[in-house]
Amino acid sequence: YGWIAPSFSGTQLKSGRLAVCADHIVGQWSAYPITHTISSVITSDDHGATWQWQAAGSPDGAEMNECAIATLPNGTLVMNARNYIGEKDYSVKRAIMWSHDEGRSWIGPYLNPDLSDPIVQGSMIAGEYTPASLGVGKPLFFTNAHSELDRANNTLMMSTSGGVRWEHVLQVQH
Repeated sequence: YGWIAPSFSGTQLKSGRLAVCADHIVGQWSAYPITHTISSVITSDDHGATWQWQAAGSPDGAEMNECAIATLPNGTLVMNARNYIGEKDYSVKRAIMWSHDEGRSWIGPYLNPDLSDPIVQGSMIAGEYTPASLGVGKPLFFTNAHSELDRANNTLMMSTSGGVRWEHVLQVQH
């Protein structure tokens, strides 16, 4: 790999496995222009003493990076990745991918129509401790600059469908 950039985002699976988001560039030693970026995970099965790269991730050449990861109640991993697909016509949507085997392989990417993105990092967490009185189960929460044009409209979004559909909760800042 040309370079590897671990993310701020990680999760612990029911098996105890740690999974940390990362992105890397294949066969490129400089950061720009960006080509062949892949979002994937680095995992540890011994409480962080050693780490393994999970080679599968977003498709090579799909130009995905700066991802966030969360675990759904059924154990499925969800990855939410920045990407450049649609950059030329300002139609970029966040890429969502799912893993049913602890990060070894991924389904997707699904360019989510609910998640506009000006090609910027975003944050996603599982609402594991969301009060039952709210009636939303254990949702995913996501924040980003919810705009296709610029880094504006910092918005909190929520998904109760494992990342398939997202609804607006609050615009934090314009």
